[in-house]
Amino acid sequence: MLEISEMVRDVIREVSGGALEPRIEVVDHGVPSLFGPEDKYRFRVDVSRALGFLGLERLIGPRESIEYIVRRRLGNETG
Repeated sequence: MLEISEMVRDVIREVSGGALEPRIEVVDHGVPSLFGPEDKYRFRVDVSRALGFLGLERLIGPRESIEYIVRRRLGNETG
């Protein structure tokens, strides 16, 4: 979660030209973690059926998705 939070913060900073500087706050609710930091490298997913079903050629990456959402929310469609 921290990695995604940092990515969102960086994209907001870039899109706003530094005008917005979100703060990341880690809140521990005491729920045990189900996965470790390195577990994300252990999963392999075949998305070919999803791509075919949706009629897409490719999926976009998390950073590109976040940038698209942030630009739409901030009203900055350029880029």
